Formats: sequence, C-alpha cells, structure tokens
Amino acid sequence: MIKERENVQPNVKNPPNVKNDTIKNFIKEINEKKGLKQFDLGELIKPNKYAHEISTGLNLTKVQLRKIFTEFKTIYEMYKKGKDQNQIKARLYRLYPILQYQVNRKLINNDFKELMWVILDNLDKDLENFDNAKEFMEALVAYSKE
Repeated sequence: MIKERENVQPNVKNPPNVKNDTIKNFIKEINEKKGLKQFDLGELIKPNKYAHEISTGLNLTKVQLRKIFTEFKTIYEMYKKGKDQNQIKARLYRLYPILQYQVNRKLINNDFKELMWVILDNLDKDLENFDNAKEFMEALVAYSKE
C-alpha cells in the first residue's frame, strides 16, 4: 500500500517562530511616522534591527520574497526614472493581490502580508517613502533563509 504523502508545506498561518509582536510594533511605528522615510536607515536594515528580526522570525524563503521584491524593484525603478505617479501606483496596487494569494496558499504569514500592505498604503500616500522601503525590502531578502 502506498503511504499518502505528508504535507511538507509548513503551516505559516501562525508558525511558532514568528515574531508577531515585532511586526505589530513595526506596523504601529510606520503608521505613527507616516511611512518609512522618517526611519533612520540603520534602524531598518542593520543586523538585529527590523528587517533582520522580521525575516529571520518568519517562515519565508528567498523564493517567496523574490516574487514580491522583483515587482517592487521594477516599480522603484519607474519611480527613480520619474515615471507618472498614476502608473507607479497602479503597479503598486498589483502587489496587494499577490500578497493575499501567497497568504491563501500558506506561503507567507498573514502578519507579514499586513506589514507589506501598510508599507504599500504609505507609498500610495507619499512616494517619497520609496527609498527606505526599497532598502528594507532588499534587507528582508538578504536576511531571509535559503
């Protein structure tokens, strides 16, 4: 008799190693500061700071982050080239369903999705948040596990 294959995909809905408080506190701070542009870059990306703690505390791989980051980086390049803000925002809006889809498939944690939505919401309000947001995203990818 063939043994049914066990589900090898970890349940990331609430994995035990997720630092939910770190994410929730970071979301609160982003909202208080009205985006990432008010943060010191070191506070975002240095070891043992937000990007490092969040990426190592979640059950995410570089592949899962890359899909988001690749689109994010493309949008950032549009921003740096001075493209129309409406075009930039339209591309940003596409990230919302991508993130929700990854949550639905249990590829990313809902708290992480909420964090990304807050970052996207703040970019929608003020594109000047883009530089620190891009640096934060790059750091997440760099600190994520293989």
